[in-house]
Amino acid sequence: FTKEGNQEFTSDALNFENYLRGRNEFVDITTNFKLFPMVCSGSFDVSFETSEDGYATIKIYDLKGREMMDLFSGNLYAGIHCHHYCVQEELKNGTYAYVIASGKGYRVERLIIQK
Repeated sequence: FTKEGNQEFTSDALNFENYLRGRNEFVDITTNFKLFPMVCSGSFDVSFETSEDGYATIKIYDLKGREMMDLFSGNLYAGIHCHHYCVQEELKNGTYAYVIASGKGYRVERLIIQK
């Protein structure tokens, strides 16, 4: 759950609408998070570390809270994760939210696509 101006953004990753709305505290499930947009290419790299195995989703939302892409849904093992995504065809230029969510918490990062 984040606020952008007067708008509220609620992630529904993994059907967490009730979970996230019911939580006031932010629980970050990652460490060493890095997001590297590739300017003018419509792609980005992300790396992060998780401390526990578990089911997770990785999704991209627009700032109105609409799901734009489901990048991953499945078991995310503890350890370091590195991913490269090319979203040139799927996303227009703009600002999005990159969301990793699990039963333990979530992480939201701003992603700017500029081709």
